[in-house]
Amino acid sequence: MKQGATEPRSWMIDTRPLSVPTFRRTWIGNGASYFGFQFTAVAVPVQMFAITGSPTWVGLLGVAGLVPLLIFGLWGGAVADVVDRRKLLLTSSVITWVTTVALLAQAVLGVRSAHLLLALTAIQAAGFRSARRPGRRSSRGSCRSRWSRPRTRSTTRPRRPVGCSARSPPA
Repeated sequence: MKQGATEPRSWMIDTRPLSVPTFRRTWIGNGASYFGFQFTAVAVPVQMFAITGSPTWVGLLGVAGLVPLLIFGLWGGAVADVVDRRKLLLTSSVITWVTTVALLAQAVLGVRSAHLLLALTAIQAAGFRSARRPGRRSSRGSCRSRWSRPRTRSTTRPRRPVGCSARSPPA
């Protein structure tokens, strides 16, 4: 190799942490969950506006998502320290998935209820944002035992820009 040339592996994303099954499952699950949450963050306000025609109701969705974050977010970290993290993650994931299926079902069945959308948004926020994040963040170390933080960080960081750009409308 010429002097000054870098080997391709040094400037590409290091995919070696994905060879660890625990990290790979966590990485795939978090990526799918993040994409789904971003999709829901766009679809539900659009549906609320289609039902009510009111920007005030769309704004109430933000309040419905904020209240569980304030209530459960304060205790989420403490709960993650006391209970089994795996059970906390599984429980909050089930809550999030059941709520997502309920959102899908009410959209497919044509249920035009603004109050139902507010309730499902609040339940989803309680499951996803407040209970799941502290448990997931506190359990990251167990997935990184074999690899250093920079290697796993380079593998996990592209998820957010991809999820956000998939959410953004085309120009």
